[in-house]
Amino acid sequence: MYQFNPTQVVGLLSFGVTAALCFAVWRSAQNVKSTWAWLAIAYAAMAIDVILGGRYLISKTLRTMLKSADLYQNRRFWQIVVIILLLALVVAITRKMLSISRHQSDIIKKAIYATVLTLIFFIVESISLHKIDAILYHKAGPILLIGWIWATLATLMAFICICALRRHSELHH
Repeated sequence: MYQFNPTQVVGLLSFGVTAALCFAVWRSAQNVKSTWAWLAIAYAAMAIDVILGGRYLISKTLRTMLKSADLYQNRRFWQIVVIILLLALVVAITRKMLSISRHQSDIIKKAIYATVLTLIFFIVESISLHKIDAILYHKAGPILLIGWIWATLATLMAFICICALRRHSELHH
């Protein structure tokens, strides 16, 4: 049986609970339902990735591609290029989600920004810049620093979801 390490447990619980809360908001929302659904999917995907490690596959694939193209010596440059491209994709998706939600409450906008911030950590971690990895994978008690970051960002999003649920409840009573 697969053994989860403490950081994976924190990530799975943090993102799993947050995905469930986003799903609950989606079920109660009258407007921007699709945005809450996408946020729930994003957090569920992050919970799954914490266990399966898909973000490491991105790093491994990039290294393999750079080695096969004889560009590995300049990998830092290419890693930064990939980070910029992925961040550009996140910015484009964020802009689209914000434009869909532009006439809605600030709660959905805060939820989008909190999710984007979390995705940025996933992107930076997936590209594996050694100096950043040394910080993210530093042990802080039984959990790596990245686990504490995940827990903090997920808690922020959980509070946003709870505010949204309270607001939806107040509007319907």
